[in-house]
Amino acid sequence: MSVDYFDAKSFKEGTGVSTSNGNVAFIDRAPHPSAARVAINWLLSREGQSLLQKISRGENNSLRIDIPKDDVLPHLRLVEGAEYLLEVGPGYKNMEPALQIVDEVWKKRK
Repeated sequence: MSVDYFDAKSFKEGTGVSTSNGNVAFIDRAPHPSAARVAINWLLSREGQSLLQKISRGENNSLRIDIPKDDVLPHLRLVEGAEYLLEVGPGYKNMEPALQIVDEVWKKRK
């Protein structure tokens, strides 16, 4: 069995595919779409996210707030009430929010 090379630019949707940590994908026209839905639903469930945190030895922090965070390394735990800037997603190309934060930090340092 071989893996064929593909160019991400050839996707009409215009997105790339990444195996980075924290990503999950549902491939269009998959041979078993129902099985894929079941697997993704389980992965995103309370049980799936709890297990993912546990097996990552504390390096993954699920965004689910209904699961214990005891297994997450302290410096990776979210602080309740803090505001976070997502660095991925459709808006990541708009650097304005990040630049505003940088400007605020520099103003406070002066």
